[in-house]
Amino acid sequence: MQQHKSKSNWLKEGDGNSKFFLSFVSSRRWLDSTLSLPVNECQVEGVTYIRNTIFNHFTAHFLDSNFVRPTVENLTFQNYVKESDML
Repeated sequence: MQQHKSKSNWLKEGDGNSKFFLSFVSSRRWLDSTLSLPVNECQVEGVTYIRNTIFNHFTAHFLDSNFVRPTVENLTFQNYVKESDML
């Protein structure tokens, strides 16, 4: 109950560090944003163009017909037998 009350007071009154933390989060968001993307020796800019470039890259990557998937046919596995099964 005490935690709920203290959280309620904090939400009403705020905190002395709120400005610091909000500025930190804002700067982090700006640093994490993608403003341009190099593609074929050109810079792609703009949210729509970057999104489409990334989407097209992964679409082509996963639809590639030359993709070789590994198989387990030529692998050998060790068998582990319990001591109780050996008797």
